[in-house]
Amino acid sequence: MSGAVSGADASRASTTSTSSIISVEHVFKSVTDSTGTLTILRDIDFALAARET
Repeated sequence: MSGAVSGADASRASTTSTSSIISVEHVFKSVTDSTGTLTILRDIDFALAARET
């Protein structure tokens, strides 16, 4: 199985405006083995503001 993040929708993290300290957009994660490909995450977005967990 491969654990690499791949594809055009690979995760991107960055610092943004004053309201968010980190923002992630279009996270995609899949793994492949001899039986095929399993999509674990598809098009996930979230933002984390200061003091949030």
